[in-house]
Amino acid sequence: MKEINQEKQLETRIIFFYILGFVILNVVYVALFLTIGDAIENALVNTLIQVAYYGIITAYLVYISKQYLFDDEKRKLKENPSFAVGLIIAGFFLMFAVNGLVALLSESLGYTETSLNQEQLELLAESGTLSFLGVAFIAIICAPIVEELVFRKGVYGIFERKFNTVAAILISSFFFAFIHLLL
Repeated sequence: MKEINQEKQLETRIIFFYILGFVILNVVYVALFLTIGDAIENALVNTLIQVAYYGIITAYLVYISKQYLFDDEKRKLKENPSFAVGLIIAGFFLMFAVNGLVALLSESLGYTETSLNQEQLELLAESGTLSFLGVAFIAIICAPIVEELVFRKGVYGIFERKFNTVAAILISSFFFAFIHLLL
């Protein structure tokens, strides 16, 4: 029972700090916009803000999840490796299916714009070596770690406990796809 409560707390903390991080990031953007105005549009300034944010949120989420990441998952994998591999394969295909459904839904609703996040990443990647390295750090290291913790541990864990594994995979995949359409 204690272990389940710890997992619930971890899942809640992961999601809470992920959302809190976005709120803080936007407050920082507003504060910087009000104080330095047009400099916030500078790709280097934007890159530095993004790198700081993703670096901090990644480090904190890994810190609070370290027991889950390194102890619990190794134990679960050793206990039933075929189930873990099956979940990975099922999750992979279901992720594509749900992403496709979300894309079709978005398209049918007339939503065809490139996400703001994608536009910013493309702009930053074209803005010079330092900005490119910042984007690489965010896209290759930080974003995957944060997204896996939030969607595969936080969202998935909450819905797996409330429903079942297949429903949890579908719901977490839907949220993962949906957030990428919005950001």
